[in-house]
Amino acid sequence: MPNFHLTFTNLCTVLTAGDLRAAMAAQQIEAAPVSPDPLERTRRIGAGVPAPSPPPEAGTRLGPYRLEAILGEGGMGTVYKATDTRLGRAVAIKVSNIWFGRRLDREARSLSMLNHPHACTLYDVGANYLVMELVEGETLSARLRRGALPINEVLRHGIQIADVLSAAHGLGIIHRDLKPGNIMLTRYGVKVLDFGLAKFAPEPNQLEAETQTVSFAILGTPSYMAPEQFEGKVCDGRTDIFALGLILFELATGKRAFSGANQAVLAARVMRDHPARLDAVPKCIAPLIARCLAKSPADRWQTAGAVRAELEHAAQAFKSDCAPGSSLWSGPWLRRMIAAPQVKALASAFRT
Repeated sequence: MPNFHLTFTNLCTVLTAGDLRAAMAAQQIEAAPVSPDPLERTRRIGAGVPAPSPPPEAGTRLGPYRLEAILGEGGMGTVYKATDTRLGRAVAIKVSNIWFGRRLDREARSLSMLNHPHACTLYDVGANYLVMELVEGETLSARLRRGALPINEVLRHGIQIADVLSAAHGLGIIHRDLKPGNIMLTRYGVKVLDFGLAKFAPEPNQLEAETQTVSFAILGTPSYMAPEQFEGKVCDGRTDIFALGLILFELATGKRAFSGANQAVLAARVMRDHPARLDAVPKCIAPLIARCLAKSPADRWQTAGAVRAELEHAAQAFKSDCAPGSSLWSGPWLRRMIAAPQVKALASAFRT
C-alpha cells in the first residue's frame, strides 16, 4: 500500500538565556486567557504565539478542505491527508501550532517562489496552515533502512536533488535542513519537502545582522548539518551542498558520514574529523562526494549547478564503464577532479 508522507522538519535548538526568557514569556502569554481586544490578538498572532485551540481532528473542515487522516505529527504541528471538496483532489495540509508564525511564513514564501518538478508544490495558504500536493512514495530515510542504493540510483537521485537546490539558490532560498527524511522517492523521481527552515540569502550589507541572529540558535538536524551551522555562522548555498554530500555518502555506503553518542560528540566530529574512506564506492563519484564534504565552504563546490553537472558527468562515465582500466580513468573529467587542490588535500587527510 502506498505510503503518503509529509513531515515537519526536526528542529534542534540550543537555547541561550535570552531564548529561555523569550520561551517563558511565550508560555505566559499562552496561559493567559484569550483577550477580547482585537489589537492584542493581532499582536499575539504576529509574534507567533501558540494558537489557543488544540490541533483539529480528522473529519474537521478547514474552509473547502476536509481533513481525512493524520499523516504525521511534530513539535510544530500536524500534517493531514485531506480532500479539496471543490476539486475532489487529495492534498496534504500542514497545520501549525501557531497562527502563521515565521517558520510557516518562510515555507509558504519559499514554496510559492519555487516551481520545480522535484520540489513539493504549494496550492493554498490559510490562517495557520499550508495546503500542498500529496506526495506518494517513501522517504529516502525509509529506503536507507534496507541498505545502500545502487550507484546508478545514487547518481540519478543526486542529480535531481542538486537541480532543486540550484533552482532554489537561484531564487535566494537556502533550505538548511536537507536530509533523507525530507526527500521522497516517487514514480517520477525525488521530491524535496519541508522548507520550514529555509531562509533567504542575505545581501552583503546584511551579513553582520545575520551573524548576530544565527548566534542565538542552531537550526537544522544535527546529523545533516554543516560545520558552519554548528558554529552559528552565516549559511549560504554551500551549506546545502555539504548536506547533499552527506546524503550522497549515505546513499552510496548505507552509513552516515558522521555519528556520535550525543549532539556534542557529533558536532565535534563534523567540525574536526573526516568521514570514512570511500574505498568501496566507484571512483567516478567518490572525489565528488569528498569535495562536497570539505570543512570550509570555500573548498566545496561553489554552486549546486556545478554539483549537478559533475553528477551528470559521473552518470555518463558510469554508464560507459566505471571499472579500473577503462577509458574513464584517463578521461578529462577524472583528471579535472583529481587535480582539484581541495580533493588533493582531502585525499591526503583520508590517508592519515
